[in-house]
Amino acid sequence: MNTKRHLLMTLAVGLALSVQAQTPAFPTAEGFGRFASGGRGGKVVEVTNLSDSGEGSLRWALTDAGRENATIVFRVSGIITIGPNPQRKGENSIRAKLKNVTIAGQTAPGEGILIRGGKLNLGGSDNVIIRNIRARLGVKELQREDGETDASYKKRCFIEGGAIGIENAQNVIIDHCCFGWSGEENMTVYDNHFTTVQWCIVHEGLYDAGHKKGVRGYGCQWGGSPATFHHNLLANNDSRSARINGATNPKVDKNVFLEYQNNVNFNWGRRNSCYGGENEAGEGSSHECNFMGNYYKPGPAHPADNVLIELSQARKGKQLTGPSLWYFADNVMEGQKSKDNWTLVGNKTGFSVEQMKQDKPLTKPAYARYLTPAESAKKAYKHVLQKAGTIHRDAVERRIIEDVKNGTPRYSGRSAHRQGIIDSPADADGWPAYADAVAPTDSDHDGMPDEWEKAHGLNPSDPEDGKRVVSKEGYTALEVYLNGLMGEKVEMIR
Repeated sequence: MNTKRHLLMTLAVGLALSVQAQTPAFPTAEGFGRFASGGRGGKVVEVTNLSDSGEGSLRWALTDAGRENATIVFRVSGIITIGPNPQRKGENSIRAKLKNVTIAGQTAPGEGILIRGGKLNLGGSDNVIIRNIRARLGVKELQREDGETDASYKKRCFIEGGAIGIENAQNVIIDHCCFGWSGEENMTVYDNHFTTVQWCIVHEGLYDAGHKKGVRGYGCQWGGSPATFHHNLLANNDSRSARINGATNPKVDKNVFLEYQNNVNFNWGRRNSCYGGENEAGEGSSHECNFMGNYYKPGPAHPADNVLIELSQARKGKQLTGPSLWYFADNVMEGQKSKDNWTLVGNKTGFSVEQMKQDKPLTKPAYARYLTPAESAKKAYKHVLQKAGTIHRDAVERRIIEDVKNGTPRYSGRSAHRQGIIDSPADADGWPAYADAVAPTDSDHDGMPDEWEKAHGLNPSDPEDGKRVVSKEGYTALEVYLNGLMGEKVEMIR
């Protein structure tokens, strides 16, 4: 009898693990990061204050209590200002190498969380889900000295880095987030394996903010293999909107496969604002990209000569190994005929279009279950404006969406003299205020409110019941709650 019971239990556990291995990160997860499981079945760690350090802070959650096998939830809303990193002299940042972690920004009450003042650096992480987080770097708000020049003042106020960086990582999905106001790229996601960035807003890289190399205004640098970037809004970035990283590193990204589709690009500042895709990782390297269904809406900052992307020559000190392979289809440049997308592609590679052009979508048998179906560019434009960004958009997100709809950015910086390209958050009416909000009661601290647990047949005094798999898809009770906060209904099996 005991042997039979043990066998049945073993089979049940095996079935559960098999289901979980195929369970998407959440119901709307797509692309190559879609099967990240994050903190599924692990502990719950609560962010209970807006402080930069100490127990209950975001830094504590990411670098200590919630670094592995955890779902990080928020019991507070508002602005978290990141200060100097104790381990990195002169750097404002949180550096955390996460493993099996979900950052559930949707649990923050009210309008949610905004991270400012320092970079969220999650390089080297493995199996991470990030949802509904805002990060805007900004500049230091220092008192100006008597007689100080603009250049000197900006240099003192400058904050190194971008809003978020994830490099040399794997199995990562970033969903419904917002990143902006950085003096370097707002977002860097490259040299990774199996990643997705979806339904995010990347906006207003700071143009003349005091960077030692001069003006920037960069949107993002995206790459990795395989990787998917879909249904994102890139708005009011002077350049790198986006910078496609290419096959550059024979140890990390030697053979790149990329999906870049259904993204919306608004009011970029340079002809080659979207550029890259170099194949320069040495003998045997490759770069393949499906570039489909993207919508470009020029604004007042754009140049007269626009391209969807400029395919780049090799970086300084390198040479191209061979032609990158590209499939272009159904990309729209508003105001220009674009039936043959290759007429809107810049080419600095030295290779001919015939050497790079693909007549059908690129694919590999092993990637079939990851590939994301593309919708038309016009449908993507509509859906991105409806859904991109956080679920409860703050004043900045709402303003950017209106800018895109109207075709006219509301703000400009003092240096670029181009509408929509800003130098400082102060140029765009500064940091938004968030109303105080109270999180619902969670007596057992399992991430699920008492009332929700009661309504779904769970015990608000049992801190372990959130770990139970309760759906045919393989989601735990906690995940059912978290998915519901994002508008995703999952049926529980009781």
